[in-house]
Amino acid sequence: MSLLRSSAPFSLTRAALSSLYPTASSSLSYTPSASSSTALSAASSSSSSDSPFLLSHSSSCRPFSTTSPALKKSHRARGATRKSPRNQALLASISSSSTTSSPSSSKPTPNAANQASESESKALTLEQACELLQSSQKKPRPMNAFELHVVTTVSTHQTNALRGRINFPRDPRLKKEKLLIFAEEGSPAAEAAKSLLSVEIETLKKTAEKLSVVSEEGEGVEKKSEGGAESEGPSIILGGSELISSVLNNRVSGYTKVLCTNTILGELSRSLARSLGPKGLMPNPRRGTVVPADDAKAMEAAIREARGGADWRSDKVGVIRGAVGRLHFSPKEVRENVTTLLDAVINKVPTLGQSSSQNPGVGGAASVYVKREPRSPNELRKASSIIKQVHLSSTQGPGVLLDLKDVLA
Repeated sequence: MSLLRSSAPFSLTRAALSSLYPTASSSLSYTPSASSSTALSAASSSSSSDSPFLLSHSSSCRPFSTTSPALKKSHRARGATRKSPRNQALLASISSSSTTSSPSSSKPTPNAANQASESESKALTLEQACELLQSSQKKPRPMNAFELHVVTTVSTHQTNALRGRINFPRDPRLKKEKLLIFAEEGSPAAEAAKSLLSVEIETLKKTAEKLSVVSEEGEGVEKKSEGGAESEGPSIILGGSELISSVLNNRVSGYTKVLCTNTILGELSRSLARSLGPKGLMPNPRRGTVVPADDAKAMEAAIREARGGADWRSDKVGVIRGAVGRLHFSPKEVRENVTTLLDAVINKVPTLGQSSSQNPGVGGAASVYVKREPRSPNELRKASSIIKQVHLSSTQGPGVLLDLKDVLA
């Protein structure tokens, strides 16, 4: 190849070839206007089989031509694609939208104080939020939940410890514990259990009346399935020694926990230990399921603990979410539940850095709603430094920002 494409005169190249290959050199002809590749192909076609040099090098020669795929992918074609009518129209629309949006972007944005004042003006009281969420339901679903979202100022490295347990005045949960209570007739413990049972029966009656008013034709089956937990009846089965035979004969069932007084524990253990023991339902003084017969407050506390409190906890960013009621709850009941949750959060935050030995009350019994006096300005300022925002929403409903002064007062 170096001899064929050499810049030396043709006479030298022909002399060299004639000395090496006399037969091949006589067949070559010099054409000044032809390219080197054309001359090489002519020489290879006219050469005989006794010239291996020309055959081997002419067969390995690469032609200097551009293929059709390379032409299609040329820079000129790519530039034409970028300047196509479709792309030009798209660029024109983007430029026009940017020019039209420039005057609005030149307006000064409100500062943080103005934004805070606007958010405060949009905040609603708890009663207004309940009415708004109840009216926003397209179909009446009284068993849908009121959900509370509490935004706290707790740092991220302490949110894992921000948790607790509370006993709502009106439990919003649909599934409840069913208690079997053995107490002697006429004892203070039995009277306390009767009073709680009567209050629960009255509440269930009011709930049934509200559900019957709200329900419409064709939706009775749906309402019954949604309100099945509250339509099953009271969650307390109360009786004395005569209730033991009913339990043995399986006439009483569906209970999940068993309480009894200390005076009836011996008879109960002799009769029902074999049936309740394997199920883990046998009353035990160390578990708090055996109550003194002459202590009404102990019975109320045991019932409250047996029913189980609602657990609440914060997520990684310090937001607490939980159901605080149902749509058929009255605004007073919802306010009591909201106050119970917010007070538990406010009381928990100052104890986050303390150990269990320094604060033995933390993590013990569940918090209970206590009717208190309105907070003073200093206490309200302290509570506002712990709780940043409170939102109330409903199942498949919008979220409403609540007024902190209203819910924390």
